[in-house]
Amino acid sequence: MKEGTYIKIYCVLKDDNAVIMTQDQEGQPGWKFPGGHIDPGELLFTAVAREIKEEIGLNIHLENVLLIEDFFNRKRPGEHNMRFFVIATVAGGTERTNPDEVKALKRFTQSELQTLKQEEVYPPHWDALQTYLNGQVSPLSLIREVEK
Repeated sequence: MKEGTYIKIYCVLKDDNAVIMTQDQEGQPGWKFPGGHIDPGELLFTAVAREIKEEIGLNIHLENVLLIEDFFNRKRPGEHNMRFFVIATVAGGTERTNPDEVKALKRFTQSELQTLKQEEVYPPHWDALQTYLNGQVSPLSLIREVEK
């Protein structure tokens, strides 16, 4: 990867009394929150809605901001990364996993989330999971999308 800034957005997606997590088809071990890269010219909330639709076929209603991580990649100096985690609820659509991206989808109850072991979760998502379980959320208005 070349030098630059890379932005990703992920979604703690609630459906009734469960949270939907996925496993990537390639490369990423463990359960993770669905989401991914922001395309050039795309705003955060548009990107997360697109990613959820592409990966698992569902529409979302955004509720809160969970966590924002800003860091430099230790393995690739010069690579600046930002990860946004938001909370949303399912708002329609037809559930279907995209076989090119998603190997598995599972709904976890609150008690199942609490008993997940760190090695069962994709490492960059572990802190977000712990933040969610601790109830530390911010209003969605923390991020204001401004179109020019």
